[in-house]
Amino acid sequence: MRTIRNRSFLTLMIRPLQAALAGGVLLAAGAAQAQPVVFGERAALVDPLTNTLMFVKNGTPTAAAPASTTKVMTTYLALKAVKEGFLSLNDTVVISQKAATQPCNCFPHGAKTLIGGESMSLRDALYSIAMSHGETTVAVAEIVANAILNGNISTGSTFAQSAALEQDFVDMMNDEADALGMTNTTWKNVHGGDETGHVSTPRDLIKIWNATVDLDMDYLDYAGSRSRTVTLTTAAGTQTPVLARSFNYYPNIDGDKTGNSGMAPTALVAQSTRLERTLVASSLQTPSTPAGQVASGDVASMLAFGFRTIFNPERMVTAAAPTGTATVSSLAMDCNGREAVTAEVTQTGGLVLARWTDSFLDPGDFPVLRLHAASDLTSATDASVAHVSAGVAVSAAAVQEAGISQIYLSTWDVDGGVIGDPPEEVDVVHVGAGTNPRVVLVKSGQIAVSYIRTDGRLQIELYTTSSVPVPLGTVRAYEVNVASYTSPVGDTFTEASPAASRLNLCMMPGCTPLYGLLIAGRRANGNLRAISFLADDSSITRHSTIEGETATQVEATRLGLDHFATSIRTSGGDVKLIYWDMSTAGTLTRIDDTGNSLEAASETSIARLGSSSYDRPRLGALTATRNGSGRLKLIAWERDELQAVATEADYRIADSGVSGDLGSQMSVCRLADLSGGSSGAGDFVVAMRDTSSVPKVISWRVGAP
Repeated sequence: MRTIRNRSFLTLMIRPLQAALAGGVLLAAGAAQAQPVVFGERAALVDPLTNTLMFVKNGTPTAAAPASTTKVMTTYLALKAVKEGFLSLNDTVVISQKAATQPCNCFPHGAKTLIGGESMSLRDALYSIAMSHGETTVAVAEIVANAILNGNISTGSTFAQSAALEQDFVDMMNDEADALGMTNTTWKNVHGGDETGHVSTPRDLIKIWNATVDLDMDYLDYAGSRSRTVTLTTAAGTQTPVLARSFNYYPNIDGDKTGNSGMAPTALVAQSTRLERTLVASSLQTPSTPAGQVASGDVASMLAFGFRTIFNPERMVTAAAPTGTATVSSLAMDCNGREAVTAEVTQTGGLVLARWTDSFLDPGDFPVLRLHAASDLTSATDASVAHVSAGVAVSAAAVQEAGISQIYLSTWDVDGGVIGDPPEEVDVVHVGAGTNPRVVLVKSGQIAVSYIRTDGRLQIELYTTSSVPVPLGTVRAYEVNVASYTSPVGDTFTEASPAASRLNLCMMPGCTPLYGLLIAGRRANGNLRAISFLADDSSITRHSTIEGETATQVEATRLGLDHFATSIRTSGGDVKLIYWDMSTAGTLTRIDDTGNSLEAASETSIARLGSSSYDRPRLGALTATRNGSGRLKLIAWERDELQAVATEADYRIADSGVSGDLGSQMSVCRLADLSGGSSGAGDFVVAMRDTSSVPKVISWRVGAP
């Protein structure tokens, strides 16, 4: 069973709005986006979180035949009867003689037609209704009406009794439509077969869809089932047919209900959740010819429009280093909470650590203040930084000494005992000789420093803080080297980017947390190589190695529990995202990639995007790219782990367009989640070196309601 919804407190508070989307919904405002291409005569798109009608076609509500989308109401009344105690999902539904004559005898997939007396549980019957099987739809309507009106958990015993129960159920459908404000809907039957006067609208169908999800979130298990084995009892014994279908018309479809009849060429109501934000769309009267002009295409176009509108990166604040700041040759950044730190190598070889934060006196948009301090290190050529906790950052820098590049690790106090204090370098440790220093937080109290040795081999050092007591308020330095790794002779690299993630949840007592480290690097021949490691308090162990395509730049990030992503610049100069999973045994698997996009970039940086939950981990990413003209562009991506067929356009949700910002050395990181993470929103910071080689940061908001 797959749970789709984000069950955070905020989401559960907002969810009742789905059932309340009545006629007073306003069209969405915001950045203008290209309108969706919709061939259906009637269509609508709703954002339940903000109670917004984002798109409508044929806005004057005129009703039309809804075909089998009718079955959403049938399922709603069945689930409501269960909620109110009239029925149990384990109750047996017997196919009546009338139900067996339903014209759509399509259980399952036309391979068999149900006959009177055969039976299944109500739970399995709801999966069957989601597949649009007519026999089970009629039988469920009968048993629900009989249970509510007569207290009998059975279908009709005669054709006439079944017909009467079905009409009773239709009356319930119309009563419920009135109660939900479905003012343009009239039901004449329980299944959606063509019948004069049996009509609805896309907006009304979205209302009943939202009401059903609001009533029972498990509805999405039925409507979104990719494969379900049901148990059917027949005169010949028990059978276990498999009900299966795909949702490949758009990513992350939580569930849908299709329709197709003579009076309704194609119809659809569907829900998709991307980056923890849910949209519902419906299209009616979509012609089935020419090929491709079907309701699923309409819905896909509306959903793409909706998510593109929501997740369009919005520029917030730009802050440059003060006039007179030393120009830089290298720039790196990391975030923690509502702050960011940059490690800046000046053009004279100095190392500066800057803390960017909002105003202490007037908290608001980020960033406002830049507090900085110089390191004791000189002759630096490259540096990276990790904001490891609220008051502590670490930097790894390459420093030229006697013609040899040496790597040093610095611990910084970036909190300060007095408001407005600049960062303070509290400790410096020599790591080794090499280039391309990178530092990443593995877990609380442990970091990893990776670099390329002078012989080209990969080196990784794990550091922890000292256990020696320190005065209250004093920063503990990362100075204890607990483990090392050196790649074998001949296993050489020109670039390596680390990312670390926890690999297990540890919800039970006695569980040991496991941590994984991904190194995504470029070999001497320019090809990508990804390596997985397991790290604990005293060791680091190499596990999987996966070879990849040619890349001219690579950067890795963690997406969430055991999920990683890398952004690479391909040999053709385009951006590509690659998704990875790491098991608790350290096994690395290349899951997917975005294919060969046509997004040219001379630089790319990546950060995680979207909130995560136990049942639906984060699969979103935000890339900051520099195009061929040197201008900044942000792109929001998300992978659909259940979609069998996908293109680059399916992964790509929205982008900022090419900004007017010229520069280089771009780096992006994520600040604290917005809205408790329930909407997939996030605040991000891009650091870059402007055309005058001065550090500049820009804050962006992605997906805010």
